[in-house]
Amino acid sequence: AVVTHLANKAIETGDTAWLYHFWNEVREGFPAHGFYVRRILDVDTVAERAIVADEREFAGSIIPSWEAALDTEVTLWRRLRLRALLDGRSGFHILNDTELTRDQKANNSERAVRRDELPAAERLRYFGPYVGSNGGPVLPSDVVGDYVQDGTFLRVRELAATLELPRVWAARIGASVASLTLAGRNVALWSRYGGIDPEVPALSTPTLSRIDLFAVPQATRWIGRLTLQF
Repeated sequence: AVVTHLANKAIETGDTAWLYHFWNEVREGFPAHGFYVRRILDVDTVAERAIVADEREFAGSIIPSWEAALDTEVTLWRRLRLRALLDGRSGFHILNDTELTRDQKANNSERAVRRDELPAAERLRYFGPYVGSNGGPVLPSDVVGDYVQDGTFLRVRELAATLELPRVWAARIGASVASLTLAGRNVALWSRYGGIDPEVPALSTPTLSRIDLFAVPQATRWIGRLTLQF
């Protein structure tokens, strides 16, 4: 088993207090390239509006603070070997831009299609209109806090079972040893993330971020193998 912990913090940003690009900023005293959003302070169902903070606030780091892996193997009846590899990460966030795009741009998510059927508080929270403390309008693209989601996950990365066949069977085809293996990769996933797959890469262009915009999930693969030794 391996467990690692990483903590990062911007110490100095030069002449500016912070650097900004889209939803990510570098602010002194906070994790580098963290998510910053205008938080919803109140949902006013009478006035039909959602009131948001005037300033962006830290919403989560894009870099996992904890990573762990467990690789184990056991042999049963001297012939059957079972192996499993589990790994996971926590302490990081993902912008679920897939859900955001379907809600606010494409308008084809279930939530968007059923917008008029939603409870007033939920409808206003996700679709606005949004205003600041002074009543001025706020762009929906600034109010993405519900889409910055916990990426914590645990995945069964690999499973494998290898059966050593009787030597007499191997001898029939001129081999000395024969074995059968069935193996799978990305077999199971448990996650707090609301999207399909939390393993979204941290993009480096145009700036470091972790955004899931219709990202392709990790594929599950199964492999069968016959091994012969002559």
